[in-house]
Amino acid sequence: MQKLQFLKGNLLSVLIWPALCLLLGSMLWGATLVRLHTDRQLAQDNALKSVASLSGAYAQYLTRTVEQMDQIAMQVQYDWNRTGGALDLKDFRRQGLLIAPQLITVTILDKDGMPVTSTVNLNARPSGATREYFVYHRNNDSLAARVGMPLIWPATGTSILPFTRRLNAPDGSFAGVVAVSIGSGYFSEFYDDVSLGNDGLLAMVDLEGAVRTARLGDTIHTSASPVLHHSTIFSSTEGAMRMEGRPAFADGQARYVGWRKLQGYPFMAMVGISENEALAGYHATRAAYRDYALGGSVALLFFGLVASIMAARLAWRKQQMEAVRATYRVATEGANEGFYMLRPMRSGERVTDFEVVDCNERGASFYGMTRGQLLGQRFSTLNSPATLAAVLSTHVAALASGFYEDETEIMPGGSLRLAWAHRRLVRSGSDLAVTLRDISDSKLHEQQLIRMAREDALTGLPNRQWLNEELAGALGRARRQGGMLALLFIDLDRFKHVNDTAGHQVGDDLLKAVARRMQSVLRPGDQAVRLGGDEFTVMMERLTSEQDANHAAERICAVLSEPFALAGSQHSIGASVGISIFPRDGDGLDAEKMLNNADIAMYAAKALGRGGHHVFEPQLYDRLRQRIDIEQALGSAIANDEFALYFQPRVRTRDGVLVGLEALLRWNHPERGLLSPGDFIPLIESAGLLQALGDMVINKAAQQIAQWQRRDLPLAPVAVNVSARQFNQGDVVQQLAAAIKTHEISACWLEIEITDVAALADSASVKAQLEALGAMGVRLHIDDFGVGPSSLAQLQQLPVQVLKIHPRFTSRLGGDPAGAAFFNAMITMAHALKLVVVAEGVESPSQRALLRELDCDEMQGYLIAPALPASQVAALLRAPRMVDEAPA
Repeated sequence: MQKLQFLKGNLLSVLIWPALCLLLGSMLWGATLVRLHTDRQLAQDNALKSVASLSGAYAQYLTRTVEQMDQIAMQVQYDWNRTGGALDLKDFRRQGLLIAPQLITVTILDKDGMPVTSTVNLNARPSGATREYFVYHRNNDSLAARVGMPLIWPATGTSILPFTRRLNAPDGSFAGVVAVSIGSGYFSEFYDDVSLGNDGLLAMVDLEGAVRTARLGDTIHTSASPVLHHSTIFSSTEGAMRMEGRPAFADGQARYVGWRKLQGYPFMAMVGISENEALAGYHATRAAYRDYALGGSVALLFFGLVASIMAARLAWRKQQMEAVRATYRVATEGANEGFYMLRPMRSGERVTDFEVVDCNERGASFYGMTRGQLLGQRFSTLNSPATLAAVLSTHVAALASGFYEDETEIMPGGSLRLAWAHRRLVRSGSDLAVTLRDISDSKLHEQQLIRMAREDALTGLPNRQWLNEELAGALGRARRQGGMLALLFIDLDRFKHVNDTAGHQVGDDLLKAVARRMQSVLRPGDQAVRLGGDEFTVMMERLTSEQDANHAAERICAVLSEPFALAGSQHSIGASVGISIFPRDGDGLDAEKMLNNADIAMYAAKALGRGGHHVFEPQLYDRLRQRIDIEQALGSAIANDEFALYFQPRVRTRDGVLVGLEALLRWNHPERGLLSPGDFIPLIESAGLLQALGDMVINKAAQQIAQWQRRDLPLAPVAVNVSARQFNQGDVVQQLAAAIKTHEISACWLEIEITDVAALADSASVKAQLEALGAMGVRLHIDDFGVGPSSLAQLQQLPVQVLKIHPRFTSRLGGDPAGAAFFNAMITMAHALKLVVVAEGVESPSQRALLRELDCDEMQGYLIAPALPASQVAALLRAPRMVDEAPA
């Protein structure tokens, strides 16, 4: 009966342990399954992100290759038409043309499919009359380029991809085909085992899903042995998804595939990663997780059984106890506190030691002992000689005052195994009651919070708060000791480009790599600091001379100029470094002023060219102040009509007749005189005056044309420079229309010049504005072609009439044979697009003579005339021939 009552009264305490273990086991398996699902999903998401990113890079690679082959085919097509079919492609090769490493051959087939000229031996080229591309061009009168289906090159058995264009006779009938052949293997040189693994996929397919070239692992796609049996016709221009292994891939493996459409061409770039390789890490950890969960379940089961038995025995013993003794101790009310009763040991009236006469087990464990071992121990044996005096002093003072409480860091050397402790000492009769609570974890957390507040989370370097606190102290030490201190301000060059194009994760990895590289070239004791973004500083104490700072800046610039290998790609940046030195920059220098000086010096380094360093000089501040003054003066300059237009003539190359003028802005500054655009145009945007200044230039150009018109002078079109930002922020069409109406001139006398074609070609609203300008009769010029991101595909998307080639290419004429060949290629391309070509920067008669030979349409430069005020242009309009017709 007694046992039955015991079970009824203690059933919950006996069964709670198996129930708790069952609950913990369920939670363990639930957490394991959730973790496995999360890991698999993460691996899949990472694979999809990876192939999406790689497909974008592969699309750019394919676009450049297709565009290059297209340009070669276009040039051969143009030269064939120009020479009336009398073209020898081997001469091209001997002249250093058509030697791109990826080319296998360039061949012209006549209307019957027989090769008539080629970069290789014609005996190696059979009739192409049955070739798919030859049949297509014979039956279609389009002159556009076409990428054919892959073929096998009979001479070597190599798989090739043909780029072809139709050739027409003068009467428009079919005259043959120009075929540019490139090895299919070249398209897979983008393959990277690190990024794609051993079974990765690269492919180029057309919009109907036909495979043009592909690589699966080490195997190249051919029609006889295809590696890609089936390709999805993608419904979007870019994306990523999982594809089943069959029937798509020859090896039957499922893959994560990303695709991206080539800009300007009807093809898709495909990149794939094997699902087995993408999930290899997940599969490796899945078995381990399951083993851990199974082991944990067995351990919980055993623990639950043992705990139930022990709980039953403990409950039985408690049931049998007739009385329960309650012991009250002053400092043992908290379960985590150690309690000690100390008895002072005296020599006369002086306390010389304390003896432990009572304690609890928790308190004994703090000393690494049991209660029985600790009883009877004295402070003189529990503390080291170095700490004994301080500990005795505290306890004697508490015994005298009756109470003492503090938080103390435990000095090493004693028996107490705590880092930090909360102490409470209370006099109890003639003894001293002491409680200790372990606060090591909370103190460690507190110290970690302090460290985190002064440390950059991404790079692990100290942050701006650390610099603000430590730089002031370093300046104080330098003043007291008569030493020298340097602060280097480092700003990364081209970091924003990497961050925008490769993604923020790559940008973060780049910043961490920068921090490691900088620290590797600093002296011991020099401290690198991340201020934020792409800005860093280095604090250098104990300098022997100013050269120590210069040498450190040179090492930093050199190590950061080396490419960074991140995410399978090479990224090149650089750094500009400004240096402030104490006491060189003033004995009264404080931390804020020193940082500002280094910042100003860094901007000076950037102005001299990226990748260098500069030491602060007082005149640098004056230049910065001057720049601010100019920005402020710009606001009133428009209202005060301080701007004027100068005009540089543009003439016809063959006879020197004036065909147009380019309007160039000058500022009649009331104090500094006539300023060229380089002195103020870079500040226009920061001053927020781009729109207002653009309106003013268009209005002044129209007003000047109207004045010449009222004087009955022969007119020439005036070209006005308009930036892509003006098109995106304002309504250029409305501005031009208003100026034309206000000044009653014809739209044909105003022309537009733009440089940043890449910023315009992808904007539907900008294209609509350009088409509206064309409908009004306004011609569009592309300025500085060849040095920006403009491409053939982008030019074809815009209603362009004139192409102005950058002076950099004109300057190479006459001194470099390759310069003439490159210039000729650009003219050929432009003429094929029916564009008028203008050579900018013509400065010598020999350049003018070469431009005539190359059939360049127009020219502009100091040989013709510099930019002239409107008062001097009237004479040019009356006598428009500016250059002798005879060649120089």
